Amino acid sequence: MSKHSQFHMASIAVAATLFAAASTALATTPNPDGPPQGDPMLPPTLPQFPDAWDPFDPSDLPQFSGEVLDFPFGDFGDLPLLPCRLDVPSEYPTIQAAVDAAENDCLIVVAEGTYHENVEIHAKAVRIVGDGDVHLWPDTDGPILAVTNTPEGHVVQFDGLMFSSVTRVESDFGRTLVFRMEDGVAIAAGLASVRVTNCEFTDLSTGMLTGEGDFQCGAGIYGVAANIEVERCDFSLCEAPEGGALAASGCDVSLDQSRFEQCAAIAARGGVLLAHTGQVRMSQCSFGNNSASLGGHCYFSSLELEASRCLFEDGSAASGGAVASAGLLTAAVSSCHFRANTAGESADAWYHDATDAQGPYMAANAFCGGHSMHGMTEGIVPIVGDETCDACDGDTGMDGSVSVVDLIDVLEVWGTRDPLADLDGSDNVDLTDLMAVIDGFGGCNDWALPDDFVWEPWNPWDP
Repeated sequence: MSKHSQFHMASIAVAATLFAAASTALATTPNPDGPPQGDPMLPPTLPQFPDAWDPFDPSDLPQFSGEVLDFPFGDFGDLPLLPCRLDVPSEYPTIQAAVDAAENDCLIVVAEGTYHENVEIHAKAVRIVGDGDVHLWPDTDGPILAVTNTPEGHVVQFDGLMFSSVTRVESDFGRTLVFRMEDGVAIAAGLASVRVTNCEFTDLSTGMLTGEGDFQCGAGIYGVAANIEVERCDFSLCEAPEGGALAASGCDVSLDQSRFEQCAAIAARGGVLLAHTGQVRMSQCSFGNNSASLGGHCYFSSLELEASRCLFEDGSAASGGAVASAGLLTAAVSSCHFRANTAGESADAWYHDATDAQGPYMAANAFCGGHSMHGMTEGIVPIVGDETCDACDGDTGMDGSVSVVDLIDVLEVWGTRDPLADLDGSDNVDLTDLMAVIDGFGGCNDWALPDDFVWEPWNPWDP
């Protein structure tokens, strides 16, 4: 057998081993869309306020402190077996009618179709699930789903729903005409525990018609003193004066495997997310083509932040093309990628107003592209990153090489919507992504093997 053939056979053996490892990972990794597993959810205790208090009235908004957020982070699990099921519209003509008739923890199944409603869920916990393509629009100005005063030990869940309030029409002249039908957010949560999964928020607008009122930010989700979890959801074309897609004050917010694209803060801060006080945790999220004056993707103020394996790409702002922050910010940001974000004045990646407090520490992140004249960050404790980030097919870590590290990286997030390892953009890390790493193995680095290299086994008996 020739040396070249030996090398070829060895390559096939390596590929077979990797394929077997991938198959094992696929077989053992839980399906995120499968049936609920684990213990029932036990959300943290919410602060108690008088029944007459309106959490959406700015004049009644108390000054929140860490005391009302005196609970640790914890993944929201799934509800136990539900005691009842209500169907819309076969049994109840509207979602509101089903909510009014439901007891705590009842399942409301909404049949495929388009619904124009403003649903209020007060002092009650239900699970609303879409059966097919369920499209929700506001009937009048105000939230499509307003959740307040969730009973202790319960959570309101929304799954498989689509939210919109804006109609876009392509004209004969190549311009997009925007018709804002009603002014209000998709989901509003006050003193509530809300879990949102597998939902789509697209073509949403708030604070753009009335110019005043309760809801001036967060066209997708608006929260005050609430626990909010978002998992495997897509946000696109959401706009508001601030916090184009989400806005939270005094909240515990968890974002996982979700995508945010083409959202905008028309007036000021946070093209996607505006968060003040509380806690924010983000994992495996993707932010692309969002814009604002401060923080093209996100704006954080005086809170605790934890972010990992997130992609911040093509954000634009006057300061903080990707992220802007202010106040005391306790942040743990790691293994995130900042790519091609731009600022008109300062800090393409992250701008922190260090007037009152020192900025966050960031480590093991990749910083790529942007304006060299404006610098990647400002007001940030020294970072570890690479501002060049060579483009390598299969390089999930953006470290300039394709190696075993990238293979392990793909296997560790197998079956998820990880934006760093999803190399083919299929919304799922699978065999195609693994083969992309194998195909580019050894590329984009100084120690790559030459093209004419022939592998020859070492023979210890050969002098």
